Amino acid sequence: MDVSYEEPVRAGDTVTWMLTVTNNGGPATLVFRSGKSGEVLLTSESGRVVYHSNRDMAWAAVYREEPLGAGASVTYTVAGPPLDIEPGQYLLTANLVSEPAPTTVTRTITVTP
Repeated sequence: MDVSYEEPVRAGDTVTWMLTVTNNGGPATLVFRSGKSGEVLLTSESGRVVYHSNRDMAWAAVYREEPLGAGASVTYTVAGPPLDIEPGQYLLTANLVSEPAPTTVTRTITVTP
């Protein structure tokens, strides 16, 4: 899995996170237990989660299955609240909430003024 977003990421802006999953194996089916596809968290150097893309959101309890053929890719959009955080460096963690779940993506991200 990979996560992408428009740069630069600015404090106060709303960011659209794109979670892209590529199937490097045989045919698979991703199972989701709600309308939620994924989530993005930003964690400060002190280890405190300062941003959660799913904060104050609710999803319908909708069971869905999405086939993903061998070699195929699919992108899920995660749009969260504005980045109500200070500029600086954060640890980005992105998850797809499917079964099976792809590997969690972590990387450092810089939020600018």
